[in-house]
Amino acid sequence: MSAPFDLLVVGRPSVDLMFSGLHEWPALGKDIESDGLGVCAGTSFNTPAAANRIGLRVAFVATVGNDVWSRMIRDEFVAEGLPTDFLEVEDRPLPGISVALNLDGDRGFVTHWGSADGYDAQLRARALEIITARIDARHLHAYADEAPELEAVARRRGMTVSLDAWGGPEWSSPRSLAEVLTDADVLFANEAEAAAMTGEHDAERALDALGHHCPCVVIKRGAAGALARRVALSTSVSLKRLAVNMA
Repeated sequence: MSAPFDLLVVGRPSVDLMFSGLHEWPALGKDIESDGLGVCAGTSFNTPAAANRIGLRVAFVATVGNDVWSRMIRDEFVAEGLPTDFLEVEDRPLPGISVALNLDGDRGFVTHWGSADGYDAQLRARALEIITARIDARHLHAYADEAPELEAVARRRGMTVSLDAWGGPEWSSPRSLAEVLTDADVLFANEAEAAAMTGEHDAERALDALGHHCPCVVIKRGAAGALARRVALSTSVSLKRLAVNMA
């Protein structure tokens, strides 16, 4: 009998405000204009939404609040036809907003997660209860180093595991890379995250270093595409495009 879900995702979704077509970078005291503006749910929402579009059976464990930003995320669930079986709605504001400023093929972010006391701990506890007793899935996707106990349980239950790095040029995990990636089959990281995790500022060297701890590593390079290595094949390939954007 096949598993009820192909993909289980745990994470906190945000609303992404994306300014594109900037002609210069903002400076203090100066007002600039952008040629384009996009608004959609993002962060951990991207992976389950993309998987749902290609017909995978998706379980997304997330929590939103009663504020306007949370309502926009709930509207995106409806627009995408994404199942809400494991979406919890709390009667308090839980804003999550990320502003992306796009210039010359790269981007910078300003993010606000509000002051949601206990949010992360409560989400991890609920996800752990779901993954232990209430769900059968083939694959878990989560953020690196945020919930290692989830990855361990997923592995014991026969799931494969992929992790998204986070934090940009900052990586402050008290655990070694070997510990962080012990249950991971795939790691996604951008260049800054890969450099911070390994101390290697050359993308190829960072790929090698991460490949010692994870059988498949993808380093995202913005407009330059991506680098990926699957240890089992002992190959490195430059990808011009990723079929699914796991931001």
